[in-house]
Amino acid sequence: MRKTIYTGIVAVFFCLALCSCSTTYSKYAHDIFAGKPLLNEQEYTEAEKLFQDAVSNIRDQESLTFLAVTEYKMGNLENAEKLIQEAAQSKPSMLYNIRTFGYRAIIVMKRDKTEGLAALKDYIDRYDHAYPLETIGDLRKIVASGNVDQARMEKIIEEQIRWYESELEQYLSTGTGFYDRGARDNGGDFPR
Repeated sequence: MRKTIYTGIVAVFFCLALCSCSTTYSKYAHDIFAGKPLLNEQEYTEAEKLFQDAVSNIRDQESLTFLAVTEYKMGNLENAEKLIQEAAQSKPSMLYNIRTFGYRAIIVMKRDKTEGLAALKDYIDRYDHAYPLETIGDLRKIVASGNVDQARMEKIIEEQIRWYESELEQYLSTGTGFYDRGARDNGGDFPR
């Protein structure tokens, strides 16, 4: 009898924990999904609230990066840098890793040119393995010369991020697009 009661109690707690995790992830996913268009539409205050909620539910590279980008766009550089550095230390997200390290370069460059150039080189090394746009050469020139045009660098990185995420989302949802070509060329492996 005791075993039955004990088993029943354990089962109830397990079900509650499972439902709680499902609800937490559902809320997190909603916040990220709803926040991204707001960020793109420059509705930073609303996006910030959603990304803060996402971070409070699941603190991972994706939620931290989107909150950091929002903070950066709002001019909160110190908070943006703390968030992006934490995101860079988190488990990599296949879809948003390029965004994390691109914005890390952008944000750090605002504070310190030497550290910013090192962060930019790190971004270039990561992006170079993702079939980069030709503009990667422009970023290499910035690192080689040390001559930084912050606005131009930011525009290039943001274009690269949009392209990469768009192509990867297409591949993940339909199995077509640029990365499908890479998978065929690599004998079925995902892009190196």
